[in-house]
Amino acid sequence: DPNQRHIAWWQNVNLTQGIAELSFPLSPEPSFGFYYIHVGDIKQHFFVTRFALHKYEVVFQFPKAVLSNSEQFQLKICGRYPNGQPVQGTYQATVCRWAFSVYWSRHFKNFSDLCVDFSGKASPEMEKSADMYSGLIIPVFGKDSLELKLFESPSKSFLKLHSQQGELPCEGQRDVRVEYIIPNSALGMEAKHMELHYLVMGSATLSSFTFWGLICTPQIRVWPAELSLAGSSELRGEVSIKLTLSADVSPTLRALAFISLPNGELVADSATFKLQRCFKNKVSVGFSPDEVLPGADVSLQVQAAAGSLCGLRVVDKIVKPEVDVTADRTKYFRDKDGITKGAAEIIRVSLPETWIWELAAVGESGRAEVHGSAPDTITEWNAGAFCMGPSGFGISPPTSLRAFQPFFVELTLPYSVVRGESFTLKASVFNSLKQCIKVQTILLPSQELELEPCADCQYSSCLCAEESKTFYWNLKASNLGEVNITVRTEALNTQDMCNNEIAIVPKQGHSDTVIKPLLVQPGGILVEKSHNSLICRQNAKAHSIKEKISLNVPENILKGSERAYITVLGDLMGTAMQNLDRLLAMPLGNGEQKMIIFAPSIYILQYLENTHQLSPEIQSKAKRLLTDGYQRQLTCKVYDRYYYVFRPQSEENSWLNAYVTKSFSKARPYIFIDRVQIRQCILLLWNYCKKKCGCFRRVGKRFNNALKGGVDDDELSLSAYISIALMDAGLSKQAAKNVSSAYIQALLAYTFSLSGDNKLREMLLAKLEEKAIRKDGQLHWEQIPAFEAFNLSSWNRAPSAEVELASYVLLALRSETKKDRRKASEIVNWLSKQQNPYGGFYSTQDTVVALQALAEYAEATFSDKGDVTVTVTSKTGFHQQFHVDQTNRLLLQKASLPDIPGEYSLSATGSGCVYVQTVLRYNIPPPRSDATFSVRVETQPQQCPQEPMKQMGIDIYIQYTGSREESNLALVEVKMLSGFIPVRSTTHQLVSSNTIKHIETQNDVLALYLNELGHDPVHLSFMVEQDIVVKNLKPATVKVYDYYEPTEHAVTEYNSPCSSGKNPVQMKRRATEDKM
Repeated sequence: DPNQRHIAWWQNVNLTQGIAELSFPLSPEPSFGFYYIHVGDIKQHFFVTRFALHKYEVVFQFPKAVLSNSEQFQLKICGRYPNGQPVQGTYQATVCRWAFSVYWSRHFKNFSDLCVDFSGKASPEMEKSADMYSGLIIPVFGKDSLELKLFESPSKSFLKLHSQQGELPCEGQRDVRVEYIIPNSALGMEAKHMELHYLVMGSATLSSFTFWGLICTPQIRVWPAELSLAGSSELRGEVSIKLTLSADVSPTLRALAFISLPNGELVADSATFKLQRCFKNKVSVGFSPDEVLPGADVSLQVQAAAGSLCGLRVVDKIVKPEVDVTADRTKYFRDKDGITKGAAEIIRVSLPETWIWELAAVGESGRAEVHGSAPDTITEWNAGAFCMGPSGFGISPPTSLRAFQPFFVELTLPYSVVRGESFTLKASVFNSLKQCIKVQTILLPSQELELEPCADCQYSSCLCAEESKTFYWNLKASNLGEVNITVRTEALNTQDMCNNEIAIVPKQGHSDTVIKPLLVQPGGILVEKSHNSLICRQNAKAHSIKEKISLNVPENILKGSERAYITVLGDLMGTAMQNLDRLLAMPLGNGEQKMIIFAPSIYILQYLENTHQLSPEIQSKAKRLLTDGYQRQLTCKVYDRYYYVFRPQSEENSWLNAYVTKSFSKARPYIFIDRVQIRQCILLLWNYCKKKCGCFRRVGKRFNNALKGGVDDDELSLSAYISIALMDAGLSKQAAKNVSSAYIQALLAYTFSLSGDNKLREMLLAKLEEKAIRKDGQLHWEQIPAFEAFNLSSWNRAPSAEVELASYVLLALRSETKKDRRKASEIVNWLSKQQNPYGGFYSTQDTVVALQALAEYAEATFSDKGDVTVTVTSKTGFHQQFHVDQTNRLLLQKASLPDIPGEYSLSATGSGCVYVQTVLRYNIPPPRSDATFSVRVETQPQQCPQEPMKQMGIDIYIQYTGSREESNLALVEVKMLSGFIPVRSTTHQLVSSNTIKHIETQNDVLALYLNELGHDPVHLSFMVEQDIVVKNLKPATVKVYDYYEPTEHAVTEYNSPCSSGKNPVQMKRRATEDKM
C-alpha cells in the first residue's frame, strides 16, 4: 500500500497459457496514493484517490511556455459531457504565475504569486499586465561546450548509413540508402568487385547479409543504379539495401554496414531505426455495432492466433487510464518458440464505470465473441485486449464503443423527504442531435406521491441542436417507504415547426425513461426493539413449547411508522452470519470501531468450519470482509508503530493495540496478514510491560469507562486483556492479583482458562457465582448500579457492560463439566435475548466478545440432528408456519406481522433448537430527557429573511449530565433537513480546530465524533446549504449519545426559519426553463 505495508500475497500461482487472473478487493476506506504490485523483480503500480462523480470534464488548452516579453497568450477552456456534447454555462478560472527564486539573495526578500481571476461565457484573452513583473532583471550569459572527436580513415574512405525520421511500420521491407566514397588507391588494381556487408539486430535477434553491389571497373554497374568513374580518382555513389521488418526486431532495429578493403581496412557505419511495436500474435478487438443505444445488445469480437487466451478490458473513457498493458509498455514480453500448448423503450438504471474485465479463450478459428448489454451510461467505452498463445504474446490496438442517445433525461430530486413535505421534481432533457426535435415529458403516476395541480405548466417543447430544457412538477409525499419516481420522455411525430424547421423523430432512441428512488420518512426518531427466544426441545414427543408475543406501541407513535416481523433460524449464530457487514446500526469511524466487522468474521468462520457448515459463498463473503477490515485497520496505524483511535496525531491506546494483536493473530489462517504487522504489535505490547510487577502500563483511555474500577483494577484488567492477546498470538501469560470487580474477575477467569490455571479460574468463577442473578432459566451479572432500575422487559436489552461481562464468564466456563454446561446454557439464554435485529448487541466491544463466546458455545454443543416446526398465529386469523431441519438451519426465514398493536402465539414442536426473533420498529417525536446528556440547537438566522435563503448556520450546544466524570466516545448525529446538505468546508473546520475528532456523512446524516463529553458545555457550529427546494419542511433531529452505552442519550429537533416555504424561489407559471 502507499505506506509500503504488504496487504496481499499470492504464492504458487497457477498460470493458464502464461496468464494468472487475480483480484484484490480494495477497501471502501483505503489509504490514498500509489499501490505497488511486485512479481519477482518486476514492479507495477496504480493510484488510488478519493472518488468524485463528474458529470462532465473540463479541458484546458494553453501554450507550454510564454516568453516574458509576450503581450498576451491564449487560454481555452472546454467543457464536454461524456457523450461529446459541449457544456453550456458559465465558468470561473484563475491564471497564476508562481513566484520562485533559483538562488537565495538577501537583496530579494519578498516573493509573491501573481494571479488573475476571470469569468464569463467566452474564451478570453488575458493581456500581460505591467505589474506582473517587478524588480531588477539581470541578464545572464552562460557558456557551454561540446567535445568533437575527429574520425579519420587511413585511406580516406567513407561509408554513411542513412537513418529515417519517425517510426517505421513493424512489417514489410524498407529501402535504406548507403552512401560511400572509396579512393581508387584503396581499391587495388586487382579488385573486380567489392562486397558490402550489413548486419541487422533487433531487440533479441541478429541477422547478417551480403550485398554484391559495388563493381570496380572503368565502366561499372552499381546495383540498382549505374555509376561512371569518368576518370575520377575515387569511387563515389550510393546504393539501397532492403531491411526486412518484423515482430522479431520490434521496437528498435540497429543496422551496421561495412566494406572490407583489400588493404585490410574496414569502413563502416551504423544507424538505429524505431519501429512500431508489434508482436507475432496479431490481436484485434472490435464492437459490433460500434455505436448503440444504452442498454442495447452488443458483442465484442476478438481476433488472435488460434488457441490464444485473451484478457479483455472495457471501461468508461472518464476513468483515469492507469498503468495499462500497452505495446509501448511491454518490454518484459519477448516472443520465443514453444510458449505453451495449449428500438425498444430505454429504461436507464445500470451505470457502472467498468463494464468488462475478464478472460476469453480464442478457439482454433482464431475468433471469439463476448456478448452482453451496453450499460445505461451515455458515454464512450474504451476497449483493449492482450493475448497469449502458441505464437506468443500480442496486444490489440485500442477501440471504442459509443453509447449514444439522441436525447436523454436527468432527474433532480432530494435523497429523502418527510411525509407531508412538498418538493419540486426537475427533469432536464438534453438534445444531442444537430436537428430539432419536439419532446413530450410524462411523470408516471404514483400512489405514494400527490401531484399538485399546475394550470399553466407545459410538458412538451421544441429542442433544437444541442439545446436542453427543464420540466417541473410539484409533488407532495403522502405515503412512507421507498418510492420509485419514473419520468418518460419521447420524441413527437409532428409537422410543427421548431426554429423554422420541421422537428424530426430519431430512427433509434425515440424515447428515454429514467427511474430514481425517493425515500419518504415518517420523521421523529426510530425506536427499534427485539424479542428473542432460544427454544430447545430434547424430546419430539413432549408437549409443544408455547410463548406469547405482545406488540405494543406508545400513544404518540407517528402514524404509519409501525412495522414488525418475525424470523426463525436453526442456528444460534445465524442472524450474525446473515449480517456480518452490518452487525450494528451505528457509525464505524474510528480505529476500534473498524474492527467490528473484522473480528466477528473470524469467529463465524471458525464456527462454521469446525461444524462442517462452511459453504463457498459464506467463506468468500467472510474472507472479503476480513481483507477489507485488514486494509481499513492499516489506515489507522502510525507507520511501523501503534494503532490510533482517530488520527495519527491522536493518543496511543494500549487497549486498541492488544485488540488488533489478538484479531490479526486469529485471522492469519484465513487471509494474508503480514507477519511483520503482528510482530510489531507484540513488541509494542511487551513495551507496555512493567518488569517488576508483571503488569502492563496503561496508555490511552479504555473504550468503555463504565467498566473502569480503581487505578489498580484498571491496570489489572488491562494486564489481563493484553495477556489474552499475547496468548492468542502464541506467547506466555502474566500473573495477576485478586480483585473484587465482577468484570475484572470475569476477564481474569477467561485469562486463566486460556493459560490452563484451573485453580485460579475456579476460584474466580466461585466469586462470580456469589454475585450472579438467576431468573427464568437465565444467568447474568449487574455491573453498574446506575442501571439497577433499568426496565429489563423481554423487549429491552441490558447495558453493553453487562453483555461483555457475561460473555467473558461464558468464555471462561469452557463447558467441561455438567455444572459448567448448565451455567453456560443459562448465560446463552440471557445473551441471546440481548441481541439486536442484526445479530450484534449494543456496541462494538460487547458485540465482538459476545459473538466469540456464543460461537464457542455453539460449536461445543453442536448437533447435526434436529427437526422443529414453529407456528405463529394471532386471534385475527394470522397463521405462519416455519420448518427447520439440517438442510435449512442457516436459512433466515422471515414473515411480516400485520397486526400492530397485536397479540401473537408462538408454538414449537419436534426436537432440536431454533432461534426466534421478533422485531418491532416505529417512530415517535423526540422524547425530552437530560438525565445523561443535554442538547440544544439554534439556527442562524433565527427569523426568515426577506430574500431567498440559500445557506443557514447550525449551532449545537451539548453537555454530559450523567453521574460519571465524563462520557465515553460521544457521537452527535445531525439529520439534515430535506433538501439540505452540510457545507464541507465548515464541518472540516471543526476537525482542524480539534473540537471534533472525526466526521462522517452517510446519506442524510452527519456524524460528529468527540473523544468524550464532560460537564462543561461544548459549542459546535457549521453551515448547511439548500441543494433542492423543499416546502412545508418538517423538523429534523440532533441526537447525542455515548457510543459504548447508547441508552445514555438526548435528542432534540430543529427546523429552518423558512420552513413554511413562503420565501424560497418557486416556479409557478412555467414548467420549463431554458439552459443557457
